[in-house]
Amino acid sequence: FTKKIKNITKAKYVLLTNSGTSALFMALKKINVSQCEVLLPSMTFVATSNAIIHAGGIPHFIDSNKDNLNVDYLNLKNYLSDICYIRNNKCINKKTKNTIKAIVVVHAYGYPANIIKLRSLAKKYKIIIIEDAAGALGSKFDDRHVGTFSRIGILSFNGNKTVTTGMGGAMLFKYKNDYDSVKHLTSTAKINHD
Repeated sequence: FTKKIKNITKAKYVLLTNSGTSALFMALKKINVSQCEVLLPSMTFVATSNAIIHAGGIPHFIDSNKDNLNVDYLNLKNYLSDICYIRNNKCINKKTKNTIKAIVVVHAYGYPANIIKLRSLAKKYKIIIIEDAAGALGSKFDDRHVGTFSRIGILSFNGNKTVTTGMGGAMLFKYKNDYDSVKHLTSTAKINHD
């Protein structure tokens, strides 16, 4: 199954999980969102905010695009210019003084968000993108599978998804060290010794 997902998505590294929510939780733990704000679209399943909370982060809801329910690039661009500033290479919320560390870009119902524009915006504001492609297996943007544009993307195989295993999920990684460390944590986390 891992090989098939790798073949479909063209992700460098794929790790299967017991659910899409677990995949999202592990992605957020990997980038360490503890005590940091994580942007997420106002139109998403509750598992997105739950994963942020369980990873120690603070959900920060942003407007969705009324045409396709994804993150609205222009709205987000204007919003970020109003509510935050960059200090010490971190995005700081003017009001809360919290670091805004990440954004979960949900590709709603398989419709790809404009990940290219969102990537440039995230780079400007020092925000890490986690792609939630839970319901987007087979969806592409600019002829590339969604979930592979960022450091970590996730998929879901829940009963309501395009491809289902009853439950289950997958993490798509760009970097081997991320894959190796999360694979270690999601297994028995055994450390070899003499």
